[in-house]
Amino acid sequence: MTEEQILVVCDNIAEPENHILQLISKASELAAQNECEVCVICPPNWKYEEYQKLTRYGADEVIAPESGKMQIRSYCDYIAKVIGEKKVLAVLYPATSFGKSVAARLSVRLGAGLTADCVEIGYDEQGKIWVQRTAMNDSVLARIKCINCDISMCTIKADVFQIRKAEGHSGKVIIEGKLTESILPYSIIESIKKNNEDTVDLNQYKKFFCVGRGVKNAETCERIRNIAKKCGACIVGTRAAVEDNIIDKAYQVGQSGKNILPELYVSFGVSGASQHMVGIKGGYTIIAVNSDENARIFDYSDYKIVADVNDIIEQMEKLI
Repeated sequence: MTEEQILVVCDNIAEPENHILQLISKASELAAQNECEVCVICPPNWKYEEYQKLTRYGADEVIAPESGKMQIRSYCDYIAKVIGEKKVLAVLYPATSFGKSVAARLSVRLGAGLTADCVEIGYDEQGKIWVQRTAMNDSVLARIKCINCDISMCTIKADVFQIRKAEGHSGKVIIEGKLTESILPYSIIESIKKNNEDTVDLNQYKKFFCVGRGVKNAETCERIRNIAKKCGACIVGTRAAVEDNIIDKAYQVGQSGKNILPELYVSFGVSGASQHMVGIKGGYTIIAVNSDENARIFDYSDYKIVADVNDIIEQMEKLI
């Protein structure tokens, strides 16, 4: 009997990055719960030690083509061939532009269910895969199961899962086949590069000060920003703070923004809505400042400060 497998598909990158290691770590956790294996499909032309690196995070098999030009169509052909030879339970893709394009094509080709921008994945009582994402304009967290297909596919946002090494784990690397260049059924008349305004890299920070609607204005936000700089922290905000023009969209954290894995997270006037809290999943130490003693943020906090935000800022300015 063919062993069931959870498949992780790598992006068109030059070497493994944290997003992929997060997916492999989660896939390894799921595989351990269901006694199945983890298979990772990679682009060609990586160094061999980079393929081996993935086995240290839980990959039982790492498969990559020997050669070929990396194109979406040819990569999809290769992945579809691998899936056809295995008993695949689920396929995890990074929620990047390239990852989403590959996932969409393979979902249609293989008749598999696909859920985008997931923040959690697990099993139900019958051992069926479910995924979780926000719905209804980010107002609820929906748990979704594919009920009329054999393979469940999902794209997963960066920084929602922890990276964990699989101590003592060993896997094999298989380099075989090649990517066959596809003849495009269209011609490109013109190509225009789109300016990406959301280029802020939050992964370089481990400490974060977060502002919510309770901060009330940009001037107060600037005072918090100055304190954050002195503490070596990055200032981020909730969707409500972005809508009130307190902070730029590029610094929004949450389901409709970015995800962070903070060692320290300090919130000012943040209510604690679930759509925001999924963005700081895995935070080690959470300190919350809010004048409302019943604010939901306190349910997640290690340290709770019931006080006016401006009073706390004033005290911090004196101390720092």
